[in-house]
Amino acid sequence: MRFAGIGRPAEPSAVDITADKDAAFCKPLYENQFTGSWTLYDLRALRANFSNYGKIEPELERVIFGYDFAVLIPDPKASHPLD
Repeated sequence: MRFAGIGRPAEPSAVDITADKDAAFCKPLYENQFTGSWTLYDLRALRANFSNYGKIEPELERVIFGYDFAVLIPDPKASHPLD
């Protein structure tokens, strides 16, 4: 849902995180997710040989070392509109 203007109800809006330039650092995760299904990445497994991966975006490095898991959900939908 997105803001539709003062006094108007929120409108449905498509979410395309792959087109978001601020989330481009997660492109390796998006490109390798399961089609049409949730994808769970165990980020702990990426830490052991991290130096072997070559150049990694600093933002993705922070995700890998800052979180244990990443979950990608295709076509997310709100269970109900926010008031």
